Amino acid sequence: MMKKWFSLIIDEIKHSYSDVLLISDPDNLSSIEYLQKEIPEDFIIHPYRSEIGLRLFLSKNDQTKKRYIIFRSSDKDYFPSYIESKAELFNWGLKTVFSGLDAGILKKFPPKLYQKIYDKFITDISSGSTDADTTMNLICTWLWGIKPQGIKIKEEIIHLLSNIYDDCDTIPVPIKDCLIVKSFNLPESAFSSSEEFNKWLTSQFNEYNRAKSIGLEYDINFDSNELVTIREKIHSTDYRTKLSVIKNNSESIRSLLNCDSIDWFNVAKKWGELSYLKDSSSENSNLHEEEYLGLDKEITGIFEGFIMNHHQDQFLKNSINNLVTIDRVLQYLRYHDGEKKILFCFDGMGFQEWYCIRSYLNEHGIVNFKEDAIYAMLPTITSISRGALFNGEKDIGKHKLEDKGFAENLCRWKRYIIHHKCRF
Repeated sequence: MMKKWFSLIIDEIKHSYSDVLLISDPDNLSSIEYLQKEIPEDFIIHPYRSEIGLRLFLSKNDQTKKRYIIFRSSDKDYFPSYIESKAELFNWGLKTVFSGLDAGILKKFPPKLYQKIYDKFITDISSGSTDADTTMNLICTWLWGIKPQGIKIKEEIIHLLSNIYDDCDTIPVPIKDCLIVKSFNLPESAFSSSEEFNKWLTSQFNEYNRAKSIGLEYDINFDSNELVTIREKIHSTDYRTKLSVIKNNSESIRSLLNCDSIDWFNVAKKWGELSYLKDSSSENSNLHEEEYLGLDKEITGIFEGFIMNHHQDQFLKNSINNLVTIDRVLQYLRYHDGEKKILFCFDGMGFQEWYCIRSYLNEHGIVNFKEDAIYAMLPTITSISRGALFNGEKDIGKHKLEDKGFAENLCRWKRYIIHHKCRF
């Protein structure tokens, strides 16, 4: 097991017998939570800010019989000489531990990375001091295998950012300043946080797949050696997201079913997504088949009561801006913008099938959708559904020819009337 990076400075105070320890702490190492826990319990700690504050601290703890550690952020600030003269002096600067590295650069890296840096430092550091740029490049090479100043292609900068975001929520300032200069037109959001970077990266991956599917080249080559691990990471992230959505949708559906007024459109959407993800995630879906079938039975039982008692009321809720039942689809489209409109019809498609289609579209760069649901006609027979969709019928006893009914529907759209006559 590697030696802890802070062992040197902690061991010094552990072996001290002095009652008062005055520690110069210019890099504010005493604020690191995991390091604080290493300080022996027989010390009372005081961060020095002023002589008055120090006097109050000493008077308050005069009878505790414990020893004192006083942290001083800068040796240049005034400090009472009568305390300093009887205290044992220590230095907690980063230079004490990482001799030869530029402490100003190191200080701008998250303390949680210090151990990884130290493990490489004690085995790889060459003799002599390093300047700021060399220190930054050394640390990046040790931790993530790439020198920022040596990056020459877009795939390399993406690879480095991805590796950094695995360890940090944000990019350390020295690296960010270096990379932005040679950003290769990456958006500013890619440098702001791991969340924003992953959103951008996923969108680029989808765009790449879309371009690849139609034989076009793309600005980023996700099949390059630099981005092999990125592809695997995106697929792994998608899988973890699937499991989270399955769990959340299952809980959300049960919550919706307990409401006095159930939002069936929302239930249908969540149930369809849950069903699709469960099937696509195989046995590791974290939703057992027995639990899934039990939830299905619960939904069906409650929905049956709604169909028997309230389904007929939905026809009255249709309006220009609120499409509720299938027989008003064409009327709904008539009142919405667009010189040209395309209506795709998939027989028997529910949300479960839609999520399968949407996944395919996402993989080919088509990602923006407005999703909604409408109530079908009952019984849900294809011929009845076609009559409702194309003819606007909700009386299952009518048998108007679909093409004729569709033409009559279009005649009601002024934009399809030519010289006040319908020509089909």
